[in-house]
Amino acid sequence: MTLLFLGILAALALLLQQRAQKRGLTGVEAQHRLSVRLAEPEERFQLILSLENRSRRFQPFLRWSLRIPEEMEVWDGSAVSDDRLGEKLVSGTTWLRPRQGLEKPISVSISRRGRYLLRELTIGRGDFLGLREERFSCGNLREVVIFPREAPDQPLRQVLGGFLGDVSVRRFLFEDPVLTLGYREYTGREPMKSISWPQSAKAGHLMVKNFDYTADPSLSLVLNVECGQPDAEPWIERCYSLARTVCQELENRGIPYDFYTNAQMLGELSSWRHMAKGLGPRHFRGILEGLGRASCLPACSCGQLLADVARTPSGRAGVIFLTPAREADTEKWTVRLASLFGGQMLVLTGEEGIQ
Repeated sequence: MTLLFLGILAALALLLQQRAQKRGLTGVEAQHRLSVRLAEPEERFQLILSLENRSRRFQPFLRWSLRIPEEMEVWDGSAVSDDRLGEKLVSGTTWLRPRQGLEKPISVSISRRGRYLLRELTIGRGDFLGLREERFSCGNLREVVIFPREAPDQPLRQVLGGFLGDVSVRRFLFEDPVLTLGYREYTGREPMKSISWPQSAKAGHLMVKNFDYTADPSLSLVLNVECGQPDAEPWIERCYSLARTVCQELENRGIPYDFYTNAQMLGELSSWRHMAKGLGPRHFRGILEGLGRASCLPACSCGQLLADVARTPSGRAGVIFLTPAREADTEKWTVRLASLFGGQMLVLTGEEGIQ
């Protein structure tokens, strides 16, 4: 009798094992996403995993795993291990009833500037007898861009204040409200009378008139990453922080500016090297995204970059030039640009700070 009972149990187990192997993970779907696309250094955001069992079968054991960048910190206690590819592996287990879905948010952060990719999500399912595990990968690549930090230098802000003081004064002395060149985003510093309500209705947010000036008070910010010095990456990274701080100061003072760089870009902005003149949160955030995506490799020489700036239409009140270090090849170009703008040029280096 006992042998008969054991035989029935063995036959039932083999039947369930056969059915489990035949159907496997059919009906199980998984995705992952990020709660943000752009983030500040050390800002916590959510990595969200979504699992769904669309079948009528109970899934008693599911294992999920996801490769994340080495620089990404996990804050909610999820299991994290090192991966052979130089990345981290975050993983966990769960079970799903028929027609049940599950979302798991994981709190993460990254402290270093850059563009980071998250690979495909891997789902595993053990068979009925626990003899083997079936796996499949799903989901698409996800990316998050981390902005550079602000440069903490107080002397930098003092020098910027002196350089930008005359530009700010000329902005109000020479504005001609009769000559309207176009429209730009409202920053909160313009008078209410300059708001264009028809343009605001079309754009869906407040727009103000962009007036012409007897002497255009806009500035150009030029960022060079070419450097002949060895181990220049820390200087280049400092230039990215300096660029953010300069842009923030220009935004605070309400001075329109455009942006040039010769840095190679990663991802969506691979061909982006110039941001047209503008002002406001969208303009500033667009430059921050470019600074986050920028690599430490040049797309062209410093000479070509500065030649492009010199060829564009005149009318700037001055240029702020950021470069990793002063070199003989760049010195002649900076002298030439300074002469074009009557000496209104400020040079900042990542190596030495303020020059």
